[in-house]
Amino acid sequence: MAINRLEFYSEKLQMNTRVNVILPDHPKDKGKILLLLHGLHDDENSWINQTRLVSYASKTQITIIMPRADRSYYTNRDGDSQYFDYIGEEDCNVASGGLIYHVIHQIFLLLVCRWVDLVL
Repeated sequence: MAINRLEFYSEKLQMNTRVNVILPDHPKDKGKILLLLHGLHDDENSWINQTRLVSYASKTQITIIMPRADRSYYTNRDGDSQYFDYIGEEDCNVASGGLIYHVIHQIFLLLVCRWVDLVL
C-alpha cells in the first residue's frame, strides 16, 4: 500500500491544492475508487490521522482519494471557487482522465514495476 500526498495547481480552483491518495499493494487496472470527503473543520489528512483507514485500506484493493476542499461545502460559487467541478472533473473523473487520475496512473505504473521486480 502506498500513501501519496500530492500538491498541484487546480485549473478549476485557480490555486494550488492538495489531495491524499492511498493505492493498494497490487492494484488492478480498473480497480475500485473510494472518494472520502472531509468535514467542515478538517482537511485531506483527517481520514488518515483520525481513523483506522490505513489499516482497513491495507486489507483491500481499493484506491482511496481524499481531496482538500477547505470550507467550500463542495459547491460551486459564482465568482469564487468551483469545488464541485474540481472534485467531479479534476479529481475523480476517470472516464475523461482527470489530473489526479493521470498522477494515480503514473504511481500505479511505478508500483507495478516495483512489484514485478520483487517477484522476478
